[in-house]
Amino acid sequence: MEERRFKIGEVSRMLDISVQTLRFLETTGLISPEKDPRNHYRYYGIHDVDEIMQYKKLRQSGFSSAESVSLLQGASLQELDSRLLDKAEEARYAAIYLHEKVQKLENFHTMLSCAGQIIGRFLPMQSPENYALYMRQFTEKGVETSSAKELGESFQELTQHYSFVEHSYRVRLAWLMDLDGRVQADWGYTIKRRWVELLRIKAAPPLILMPARECLFTVIRSLDGAFLKDPFWQELPAAIRDLDEEVTGDICTIHLAKVKEDGFFYDYTEVWIPVTGKSSKSGPALGGDSDLMRRLKEVFTD
Repeated sequence: MEERRFKIGEVSRMLDISVQTLRFLETTGLISPEKDPRNHYRYYGIHDVDEIMQYKKLRQSGFSSAESVSLLQGASLQELDSRLLDKAEEARYAAIYLHEKVQKLENFHTMLSCAGQIIGRFLPMQSPENYALYMRQFTEKGVETSSAKELGESFQELTQHYSFVEHSYRVRLAWLMDLDGRVQADWGYTIKRRWVELLRIKAAPPLILMPARECLFTVIRSLDGAFLKDPFWQELPAAIRDLDEEVTGDICTIHLAKVKEDGFFYDYTEVWIPVTGKSSKSGPALGGDSDLMRRLKEVFTD
């Protein structure tokens, strides 16, 4: 009984693969359909169909077109096994990445839904461990700005994982205690230590580790572009004293969102103020309801 042969259109529909790909595989020698000299139609046998299915399986496993053809045309059992293990590791990393991306989006949602309840309050909270990279810094010599080239590989890796990165200001303690109507702040990026480790980002200088600290946490709503001019900064030292607290280090901020409200653009910004944690006061200004605190701790606890 003569073996069944398939036309190119039949193979394309049967295996859900384009005619262009079938012609490409023929040029590589992976498949060799018979050609009818009378009409130049191609006819594919069972062996051709099997090769095409193996090619498609490798492609859907993450191999490139060239890799798939190469493996089918000459890979040993050991080589194929090794390459499949490599792809399994790539798939494992992709699964971790997607899981963490979902977590990041859920955290973002939680922060946006809670922001209005936090404004005007100082919530006792331990900051998460973050890595920070500051591109603009105030020094004794003046303002120093680093280029992407100067920041090197760490900066490039951060930009490749930008959905996990936050814009950050750092207000030095010395500046806060000596306010003269303006606030100077270093500017750069920050990312949770958890994501640096899970996403295998190279944690090398100029990335610096910001350890977890006892903080007062709040959110500022300021006019777009006027965050450092907001009255919050002038009022902060007195507010800290009223709470019987003491600032113990540099204040870090994280830009949360820019939104349009009542015809104006506003920035919502997280503010982390490191303190001794010894305050004996409580009330509306210090702390929040249990559900709010629980939701925030889920966001900030690794």
